[in-house]
Amino acid sequence: MGKRRIWLGLCMAAVLTGILGATVQVGAADKAGAADKTETVTVWSWDNNFNVKAMKLAEAEYEQEHPDVDIQVVSMEQENIMDQLYNNLSAGIYEELPDIVLIEDYRVKACLQRFGEEFLELGDAVDYGNYVDYKVNAVTLDDRHYGVPFDSGAAVMFYRRDVLAQAGYSDEDMQDITWERYTEIARDVYEATGMKMITLDPSDLGLLRIMLQSAGSWYVKDQGLTADIEDNQVLKEALDVYLKLLRAGITASSNGWDEYVSSYQDGRVATVISGCWSASSIKEKAEQAGKWGVARIPRLEHCEGAVNASGNGGSAWYVLKKGSDGAKARDFLLEMYDQNPDFINLLMEEINLTSVRRDLDTFPNYEKKDDYFGGIPFLKICADVVEDIPDVDFGSYTYEIEDVMASAIQNLLKGESEENVLRQAQIKAQGIIGLK
Repeated sequence: MGKRRIWLGLCMAAVLTGILGATVQVGAADKAGAADKTETVTVWSWDNNFNVKAMKLAEAEYEQEHPDVDIQVVSMEQENIMDQLYNNLSAGIYEELPDIVLIEDYRVKACLQRFGEEFLELGDAVDYGNYVDYKVNAVTLDDRHYGVPFDSGAAVMFYRRDVLAQAGYSDEDMQDITWERYTEIARDVYEATGMKMITLDPSDLGLLRIMLQSAGSWYVKDQGLTADIEDNQVLKEALDVYLKLLRAGITASSNGWDEYVSSYQDGRVATVISGCWSASSIKEKAEQAGKWGVARIPRLEHCEGAVNASGNGGSAWYVLKKGSDGAKARDFLLEMYDQNPDFINLLMEEINLTSVRRDLDTFPNYEKKDDYFGGIPFLKICADVVEDIPDVDFGSYTYEIEDVMASAIQNLLKGESEENVLRQAQIKAQGIIGLK
């Protein structure tokens, strides 16, 4: 397939502004002649500002050249996607399943281990040498490749430059710091401005995951077969940092995704430490342009090998067979997300996509300066982080084990001994791995 011109993609983006949330319709004349051959490809995704918007852009462009195909993009909460996927696959109810589904890297191994035969293998269609190794590993099980890698999930620290300045800190002060230094800055910011430093959701331990991976550790080891909690020194330091942030009174709390996003959009916190995909939500507030800066995440000070780089999230697109060969869905996915560099370049501008392709220097938008973030080359900064992210094996039960860890944190806050709390967490986590 030949390259599409970038201006075509930009035009489609402009058209999409008026139709986001609706399906592009084939012209009446075309419909009359092609009604009997129109095919529908349904896509399930989450995050309207990032993943869903990307698919809407793909829908608009693809339907222009393939009027016989109707792409239907369905926005759902990630938890609902996984619940419905598991329930319908378990019951063999294929008519209620999508053709394409976005699955987070933390979740995909468990899904493929249980339902791998329901997904289309793409090893013969995708050149995985074009993608960074850790993302290829995420879409691979038993040497079989299933997904088309999408976003990197590279973690960065977004910070309010104007707020930090009020506390006497510059952009340079936020570069390559430790978590101890971050906590000191947080106290100074709160004293000078009354603003909390970061929002933490007690049911979402994303920040803890970021700390762990930055030092090459996780909740499991031995290819995910053994829980690694009780004697995990990286986890102990990460918990120490996490608890200090909570006890210092410099964090805001949230309940759920919408409240979390509104906490920084409404100016209640000075930093956001998350995946680079958060940029699309931050940028929704046009009036804050120039007030935000970007730096690498803090690192754990006492863990050997810890770096100012980690991941948070990241996902890939997968094709369901649905009892057939999934050919049309595969063709759409490959044409837009694997074989179309102009479209990937468009996504870099439209949603701040940090692609996991190896040839990023060939994309015009890769090194483009971003005025919203003070004129820095935002995507290049994120891509440089990708190169330094430690490769860890997430295993299959990250979120199940995090439920255990969320309870453990509450017990630590109540004053229970770390030794006892982590021993019990180890037993429970190993039980989850062994019972599955």
